[in-house]
Amino acid sequence: MSFQTPRRTFIVDDNADYHKPFKTVFEEVRPANRLESFLSGQALLERLLDVGKPLPGLILLDLLMPKMNGITTLSLIRQNASLARIPTIIMTASSSGNDLSYSYQAGANAFTAKPSTFSELQHFIEVTCRYWLDVAQVPTCIQ
Repeated sequence: MSFQTPRRTFIVDDNADYHKPFKTVFEEVRPANRLESFLSGQALLERLLDVGKPLPGLILLDLLMPKMNGITTLSLIRQNASLARIPTIIMTASSSGNDLSYSYQAGANAFTAKPSTFSELQHFIEVTCRYWLDVAQVPTCIQ
C-alpha cells in the first residue's frame, strides 16, 4: 500500500538555515509531495490568500518568529473560512506550558518540539506527513 499522496506542505520558519534540511528530507521520504518554504507568517498569509494557487494539505509553523509569531499567524488563518481547516502544526524550541496552551487556543492541530537532529527530522516528516496527508480525513477547505 502506497502512502505517497501528492500534496503540498508549507514550512514557515524565520531561520532560513532550517529550510534546507526540510527540503532534503522531503525529497528523500516524500518525493511526491511539494514543499514550499516561507520566512515569515506574513509571507505565508500572502501566499495562502493568493487566489488561484493551490492550498497546502499541511502547514508546519514555527512559534517564535519576529513581527508576527506563530500564534498570531495561526489565529489569522483560523479566522479565514477558506483556510481554517488546513491542518497546522506548531513547532518550537520553547518548553513553555503557556506556549502550548496558547497554540491550542489559537487552533493548532498539534504542538511539537522542533527536531534537533537530521534523523529526528526524518522521523518527524515520515510520521507527521503519513498521518496528516495520508491517514487523517480532513474536511475540504472552502474555496
